[in-house]
Amino acid sequence: MLKVRGRTVVLAGLALAMVAGGAVVASGDTNQSVTPISITGGTRVERGLLKAIVHRMAPHQVASLRVGPVPREWGPKPGDVELIGHQRPLPGERFNLRGDWEIWLLGGAFRDRSKALGQPRVLVVGGDFGAERVQPNFADPPMADPAGLPAYTSQVTALARASGAHVVSISTGRPDGYSADVTLQVAHPVWFLKHRVDALLEGLDRLHSDGTFLQLYESDGKPLLVTGGSTRLQSGLLGVEDPVYLPCIDFFFLPIGGFGLAPPLPCPSTWRPPPSTPPKRLHLYGWEAGGQALGNWNGRAGISVAYRPGATFGLGLVLANPNGHPVTIKSITTDVPTQSSPIGYTGARIQIPVSRDRPGGADQLQAPYTPEPPFAPFTVQPGDWFGVGLHYAVLPACTTANAGTTVTVNRHLTVTYTLQGRTVRSTYTNVPLTVTYPATCPAAAAAQAAVAACAPVRRLSAPGRVTTPAPIRVRHFAEGAVVTWTRAARSTAGC
Repeated sequence: MLKVRGRTVVLAGLALAMVAGGAVVASGDTNQSVTPISITGGTRVERGLLKAIVHRMAPHQVASLRVGPVPREWGPKPGDVELIGHQRPLPGERFNLRGDWEIWLLGGAFRDRSKALGQPRVLVVGGDFGAERVQPNFADPPMADPAGLPAYTSQVTALARASGAHVVSISTGRPDGYSADVTLQVAHPVWFLKHRVDALLEGLDRLHSDGTFLQLYESDGKPLLVTGGSTRLQSGLLGVEDPVYLPCIDFFFLPIGGFGLAPPLPCPSTWRPPPSTPPKRLHLYGWEAGGQALGNWNGRAGISVAYRPGATFGLGLVLANPNGHPVTIKSITTDVPTQSSPIGYTGARIQIPVSRDRPGGADQLQAPYTPEPPFAPFTVQPGDWFGVGLHYAVLPACTTANAGTTVTVNRHLTVTYTLQGRTVRSTYTNVPLTVTYPATCPAAAAAQAAVAACAPVRRLSAPGRVTTPAPIRVRHFAEGAVVTWTRAARSTAGC
């Protein structure tokens, strides 16, 4: 998988040549050779500036750089320029991620040094990965001192070695501030991704460089992870050769498959509880609500439901099997009374995902909330999960005896299943539903006509699980250091 400024694509491979033997440590201003780069367009001053930046950084995967006028679709001001770079092709590879990163760093340095020298504004930076409009760097950081590069290189090397990985190569440069290109080899991929890589990247961040590029390989030379970012352009990328390792990466901020109720994937995603796992009841993840006649969510008090006979609505949840053996689900019931109740339970819709990492909508409440057919038993493998839509309808139960009174139902949910030949009944706290009868019972026809329009599906908070989206800290992945997301309302047509 590849994550670049909010876009995700599948990688065909991340293979890059590894350095044989011991670690190679080099810095751009001292002893690295500079791979020739074609620099065209722009003014003599701009070309000279780019040559100086290239010399200080010593990029290896950029083939050419061109300065030119900004196309009209970017809305430039007179005199604005763009910097377009092209990477060197890698045999057998669709992406040259190091080339992307090098162009970002060159572009950030060119933007800031051009401003310092009074040259035209650099508005767009692009390459084989596409182009982007860059924002001005309001901080105007000064150029890094070349005398400090050896100390910076030593700090990067110390962090890499402290991670416990084998250091294959470290290359540092000075496009404007300092930069580091680090290649490591790890013996235990899962352990390293869970316990070391985040601390390593945080340590590199604290050095306040222009950007870092980290490449990890497994002990057999198989590519494991690539991540890189530009502090000045606030751009970043994340590549993982084998998607089963994605859940092991704490800083991968987007949930795999979407923003539904599905439980977090294990690390690696193919892991399943072993047969020796002590028996546990199914884990419940919830809740969502959508449909007609629904009022406000009142925490543990549940939801107020308007007395509008004929209205239908649903509650969504996910159940997961934490056991080391399959379970067979026999029934899913609520404690809603079957008689004299203003709300009727009309069945459970079972939604099976394509796979654990491909929900296919199974982790989201789905309209319409119509009565379901008789329950059919099904089996859930160890570590797998399934979605449940509990369907309800408001019933014409108002009488002179109960007019004006308030009734609460649906306090509990019971799931019956078999595990290793033993029948288990697990009861969970449901979302209470409260209805207040009108002071005077309306005629049935008038009540049916008053059915409300569908309410959008919304996430509810349940004890022990916070489902309201919160700000998520990321590293160079989007337009700033903090990303927030808001769950978009899904269509409830037909509810």
